[in-house]
Amino acid sequence: MLAGFCKVVITPPLGQVAFAGYNGRKHLPRGLLVDDDGNRHEIYARALILEPDGNDDPKKVVCIVTSELFMVRNYWVEQVRTLAEKLTEGHVPGSNICIHAIHSHQAPDTLGIYFPGHDFDGTYLDEAWLAHLARQVAGAIYGAWKARRPALLSVGEGKLEGHTANRRDMGLFDTSSPPNPRTIDPQVPVIVVHEADGQPRLVITSFATHPTFLSTFEEWAGEHVPFIEQEVKRLLGKSVELMYFTGQSGDVVPGHDPAERMQLLLNPKGWDLKPYHVPIIVEKRDGKLLISQLGILASHIDVTGEAISNGIRAELDANSHVVDGDVLEIEVKPGSGPAIRDVFATVSRLAHARQSAKGAAEFARDFVAEIARVQANMVPSVENDIRIDRELVDIEIDDADMAEQYDVLISKSAPRKDENGKILVQSEVQGIRIGRAYILCLPSEPINEIGLRLKLLVKEQARAAVDHVFLFQLCNDGFGYIVTPFEHEANGYEVSIFCFGKRNGNIVEEASLLLASRVLGTAIEWKDVTLPVYQQAPWPEALQKAKNEWLARQKAAR
Repeated sequence: MLAGFCKVVITPPLGQVAFAGYNGRKHLPRGLLVDDDGNRHEIYARALILEPDGNDDPKKVVCIVTSELFMVRNYWVEQVRTLAEKLTEGHVPGSNICIHAIHSHQAPDTLGIYFPGHDFDGTYLDEAWLAHLARQVAGAIYGAWKARRPALLSVGEGKLEGHTANRRDMGLFDTSSPPNPRTIDPQVPVIVVHEADGQPRLVITSFATHPTFLSTFEEWAGEHVPFIEQEVKRLLGKSVELMYFTGQSGDVVPGHDPAERMQLLLNPKGWDLKPYHVPIIVEKRDGKLLISQLGILASHIDVTGEAISNGIRAELDANSHVVDGDVLEIEVKPGSGPAIRDVFATVSRLAHARQSAKGAAEFARDFVAEIARVQANMVPSVENDIRIDRELVDIEIDDADMAEQYDVLISKSAPRKDENGKILVQSEVQGIRIGRAYILCLPSEPINEIGLRLKLLVKEQARAAVDHVFLFQLCNDGFGYIVTPFEHEANGYEVSIFCFGKRNGNIVEEASLLLASRVLGTAIEWKDVTLPVYQQAPWPEALQKAKNEWLARQKAAR
């Protein structure tokens, strides 16, 4: 087997391209996250080329790309594919390229719907930057093609429970009982590309969770991926590269230990303070705002007083400086200066940014420890059974409100109407076989139930062909959440915020199984199966209390 890898920086320019992922942001990115060890958290695209040794047939070339982006659209993916095929002189067919976005919410807006003050406007998509991004990603594919050399491969998988939670389970516990449990997926895929001498060269892995580990201070960042990469290099070797993919995570989010959650309080006079309470003492005096007990506040947040001062200066555009070592003085311009609440909000954001970075680093340590444990027992070997295929699908848009709200996205996808007037847009699913491993590459964000069922059906019915079945979401297209008909009727956040149709879960599942049948050479049929339940991370105490009380009422009613 031959393998080639290339990694390129795709961090956009500052002050021009908006963040993606959250509506209501007030600022454009003004910096790049730099962690306590001085590591710059650039945003990357990483490309891998795999092909059988001695291959002269482009159809047998497989190219997978992962990027620390929020989402990619199919029309843009086709632009990258066309350019990459041209750059490689036809040796890498566009249809054999899979482009994934990890769904980072600290990444640039590739949709044009998140510009500060103009959410869903659609006229603020930076087309020039997006065209340049296509050239950068195509260049990564070209670089991977040029870097091909003999390689070995090994595949395994681990398990990591207790780090994620199903937010539909948390938020919809008092609605109708779902036919399948709202749970998580602890699977940790481990695919290692080795040098010809057996030394690890690259780790491919994934986890089923929203990557929303970070709450940055208006800084570009790759979410938890840079922390995982640092741990991979620490445990597996400084030269070992990482390709991280997000698994099915439409309803799965990172968990947080309620006992360690910091709560900031503004001027908490008379409060019975708990260990997790952090007081912020702010007062107005002589036309200035003063933060007193700065040393205590800084130690709680784990920053310096100067860092708090610099954060306020950047966020509020106000002069601030430390006086007498324990007081932060903030100048207030008459009629336009910051108020006490503005200062509190800024310090809170800085504190949450610090806490979230710690959480991302802690997850990375546990996650990569599991990868290292699995990898230690994996044996590299020659692998020439490599193939990729795709199945085109029609996604339905049967929600008039969604069609209107996301018209700017739909219009770029060559929409058409069927005989009943329903809007359809074309997307695709892909399947990749690497030896006895099969990867389901789905568009958009399927809920966990869909991913668990697909992996179980493929593994059970294609047992003679595969030992491992993995799933990567947001491959080659993104159009919100993909849910089952039952969950569509149950509504909830995913359905109300960004979900095009009731049947799209069924459509994607059917296409995925049809494709897997073709790639693996065995018929795989959809059927209802019993799905496992896994240990979630602890819920917030108030939410857990509410659920326990509801369950007690249900039990008493019976």
